[in-house]
Amino acid sequence: MRFMRKQSGFTLIELMVTVAIVAIILSVAIPNFFGWKPERQLAGAASDIQGALHMARLGALRENSAAAVDFDIAAESYTVTVNGRTVRSGQMPVGVDLASVTDLGTATATSSIAFDSRGLANPSVDIRVNGSGSSTPRRIRLNLSGSSKIFRN
Repeated sequence: MRFMRKQSGFTLIELMVTVAIVAIILSVAIPNFFGWKPERQLAGAASDIQGALHMARLGALRENSAAAVDFDIAAESYTVTVNGRTVRSGQMPVGVDLASVTDLGTATATSSIAFDSRGLANPSVDIRVNGSGSSTPRRIRLNLSGSSKIFRN
């Protein structure tokens, strides 16, 4: 008696159909992935600035001394100092612009935010960050109590 072996595997046609389906899905998905990158960079930059503000506030509270966040719009950077020493510096990523730092009380540009030993901010500010392409700009609002929030506008 002769036994027939069942052959397992894929035919060439099945493999070609699978590759074609994967190629179609990738052709739709890849452009969307590239569209997400500028948006994620902008959101990350806004979160970094908010983190710097929190670090300055907490440093002022922890050391019971003054702290500051200084912005350099031209260089697209910021520096956090606590009790006179630099504890953090940051640079905006490529494609993200530090557009403005505006004192909400006087509606004028400012380059420095001070925190006192109780963690209170002076002045309250709006920090605007713009991205390249069609990214929705971000605004970080810091109020006098030292808390901050990120808005999309």
